[in-house]
Amino acid sequence: MLRFTLILSAAALPALAQSGGRTVLDGVYTQAQAMRGEAQYQENCSGCHGETLDGRAMGALRGEKFLNRWREDSLDLLFNHIKTRMPARAPGSLSESVYLDVLAFILQANDLPAGSKELTAADLAGTKLVGKDGPKPLATNTLVAVIGCFAPEPNKTRLLAAAREPVRTRNAAETTAEELKSAAENPLGSQSFRLQNLEELPNFNADTYQGHKVLVKGVLIRGGTDRINVLSFGDTGTGCAR
Repeated sequence: MLRFTLILSAAALPALAQSGGRTVLDGVYTQAQAMRGEAQYQENCSGCHGETLDGRAMGALRGEKFLNRWREDSLDLLFNHIKTRMPARAPGSLSESVYLDVLAFILQANDLPAGSKELTAADLAGTKLVGKDGPKPLATNTLVAVIGCFAPEPNKTRLLAAAREPVRTRNAAETTAEELKSAAENPLGSQSFRLQNLEELPNFNADTYQGHKVLVKGVLIRGGTDRINVLSFGDTGTGCAR
C-alpha cells in the first residue's frame, strides 16, 4: 500500500536544484579500467545479466531501459546498488576497486566515453549519469520531485504552475523539512503539470495552498499535458513571487 504524506512546514538542507557539473560524458574512467571490469564482470555477473549485458536471469545493464532507470542522477546511486546487491550469490563480496572497474565497464558498454583518469569512489557523488546524447528530461513513470506554484483552476483542476524541471527522487512517499527549506530557496521555473490523486492526501484542502510555492513528489506521466500522480506534497511556507 502506498503511504501518502502531507508536510506543512520547513527546516534545513539539500539541493533540489538541477546543476551542471561533471557528467559521464567527461570521460570518468579509463580503457584499462574498463578492460579489468569486463574480466570481473564475465566472472561474477554475466551468469545473471548476460555476457553482453543484455540481460538473462536479471535485467539488462545496457540500453535505453537501463539508462532511463538511473540517468540524471549521481553515479554513487548506481555504484551502491551494484556493490550491495551483486554478485547475487555473495552481495558485497568483491573489493571496492573491483566494483569500480565493473562500473567502468558498464559505462563503456553504454557507449559513454573513456578518459585519462580512472574512476574512484571520490568521483561518484559529483558525477551525473546521462546518456550518450547528454542530459534529457526524465521519462514517464519516473519518481520525481518538482518545485512549483500551487494554482488550482476554476474547474477544480489542480495545477502546479511556474514549475522547475522535474528531478529524480528515490523517496517519493515523504518530504523532509530539509527538502522544503531547499525548495523555498530555489527559484521557480516555466513548466506546468496537472496534479492527480491529491484527494488521497490526509486532510488536504486546496484552498490552504493556493498561491504557495510547494514541493510535489510522485510519478511523472508524460504525454499531452504532463501530469504527476502525487505521493507527497509539501508547503515551503513561501509565496510564489519570483
